Amino acid sequence: MVLERLIQNLQSQVDMHQVLLETLNQEKEIPASCSLLELKEIQTVRDFAAQQIFELEAARIKIMAEYTREHNIQSDFSLKALIKNCESPHREQLNELRYLLNQLVLRIQSVGKQNAEKAVARISCFREIQNSVHKSFNRHSIYSMNGRMTQPKGACMVQKSI
Repeated sequence: MVLERLIQNLQSQVDMHQVLLETLNQEKEIPASCSLLELKEIQTVRDFAAQQIFELEAARIKIMAEYTREHNIQSDFSLKALIKNCESPHREQLNELRYLLNQLVLRIQSVGKQNAEKAVARISCFREIQNSVHKSFNRHSIYSMNGRMTQPKGACMVQKSI
């Protein structure tokens, strides 16, 4: 039956969204000193979960189209409208899954935004350090009190705190 396939699809989406959220939380907690292999493993799982979600959503759209054909529904038909029109045992399951998906998406958006802000801050820090090191190698010669051209002495200092 179409509704059972839809429920199974939505449950799979909930599972994959939970995997994605867990992966994003791991990514958020990973220290800046992590190895590239650790980062790659987390990103591989994240990308896999996102791809699975994309494929499950495409399947859900096909299931919804099949439902509208079977019930001769001509207009756009949303999951919310389907929940209102279906029988009680399926209604509760579909409503619960819809609610879980909405909550997971909100949490994923929040953690994803935090991770993006953290990544931008790290990149900015690396650029600042790189620019400071680059400037230290491009210092110009100065005229000394002895009448000779000399290179400035001393260490390069990073002005901004990291």
